[in-house]
Amino acid sequence: MIADARLLDDCSICDRLPLEIPLRGSFEARLVERNPLFDRYELSQIRFTDGAEPPGYELTGRGSFTWGGEVALVQEWSLEGTVRSSAGQRPVVLRSPLGGVTRPWPMLAVELAEEGGTVESRLFVTLAAAPLRELWFTTAHGMTSGLGEWPTNRLRSSDLLANPARVVREGAALLKQVGLAGNDLDAGVDAFTIPPGRDGEVWFSVDRAVVSTTLGPVAEGDLVSTRGIVVQRNADLVKAFGFMPPSPDLGLDAVEATSAGFRFSVRTPQFSERLGRWIGRGDVLTSDGRIERPHQDLFARFKPTDPSPDYGLDGFYFWPSGEVWFTTEEGFQDSVLGYVTDGDVLSDQGYVVARNLDLVRDFQPLEDLANFGLQGFWAISDAAAAGPGAKLRVALDPGRAILLSWEGGGRVHQVEAADQCGDPFQPVAPLVLDTAWSDPVPDPPRPGRFYRVRTW
Repeated sequence: MIADARLLDDCSICDRLPLEIPLRGSFEARLVERNPLFDRYELSQIRFTDGAEPPGYELTGRGSFTWGGEVALVQEWSLEGTVRSSAGQRPVVLRSPLGGVTRPWPMLAVELAEEGGTVESRLFVTLAAAPLRELWFTTAHGMTSGLGEWPTNRLRSSDLLANPARVVREGAALLKQVGLAGNDLDAGVDAFTIPPGRDGEVWFSVDRAVVSTTLGPVAEGDLVSTRGIVVQRNADLVKAFGFMPPSPDLGLDAVEATSAGFRFSVRTPQFSERLGRWIGRGDVLTSDGRIERPHQDLFARFKPTDPSPDYGLDGFYFWPSGEVWFTTEEGFQDSVLGYVTDGDVLSDQGYVVARNLDLVRDFQPLEDLANFGLQGFWAISDAAAAGPGAKLRVALDPGRAILLSWEGGGRVHQVEAADQCGDPFQPVAPLVLDTAWSDPVPDPPRPGRFYRVRTW
């Protein structure tokens, strides 16, 4: 679920406004039928809540939807389940009429109304969802998590974090892998990308100039690797634009490794002699010297009250459909959405994907900040191309653990297991960058287990 999902609880006989409640949650969608006109999906493991613990509103159940059309794209939804609230619980059926599609696949958005209901309560659900496994990100400011104890609960701006809340890779580990030590371990991770075909390697830039014990001086715009090498100096990354004087260091605010090279954004505007125009902080650039997406295109569906500035670009993610999620260097006032911070994730389709405080909420930050900022982010989704599959090796640490390791050129990996042949595989490990994992042997031991590794 993304930011504009919500539930409306309306009482036709009450002297009150309808209760409007932001929704959080997830569901699984499985394609069960495909014909020349329509695809039909089954929905399972539906759980939407108001985000409170324990939840004040909770909707669970199952459902289905159809998607397609001969002349225009249309969709039709049906959900069946149970709503629990302070008033008790009741079964509900929510449906949408056959209607138009408002967001490009694989994004989903639909309005559903409860069939029946009561005069005291009838529910309406605005469903807004994206096919995310996790969203990985780094923040502009560190935070102190309420989930642990000092000092291990201190999260730095170099830590690679995930939503739902966990630390994917500690920033100190990333920085040490490129030879940083001493005060340079306080540097933040600015842009980062998970390159394809490198089995979980991370390429990143730091937010200030540092000196590596193995690489020498590293500028804030240089791209380095957790394998301890310089992937690209900033001057080499921007040289195809023909800047004069040649090869200035423009910084690096966002980056994505692609099969053709790099997409990226710079921190400092500069005039390109080859293109005959200024390169802005909010433009998506490519390493072969093109402006793939000008900042005006990213903002075309927003309504900033001051449309003239270039608000910069701190991170982006390109979906296979061409939709772009991004975050800005500077916040701005939008006449429809209100104030948008530099830590909110936006879509070039004109909506807010996630507010910054929603991204970090499950870390329970102790600091009373309205925004922790966002330096870079990356989405893990089944909608994007999966890895080629992993070659799995299994060893036994007798009486202790099953030792799994693999190789296969993926970016991110997850171990799944089934206890019986024919049973569905279920995740038994988080999404990881590593290429090894151990499964503890329970007491008493299992008679057997089947494993596989999924890659993205």
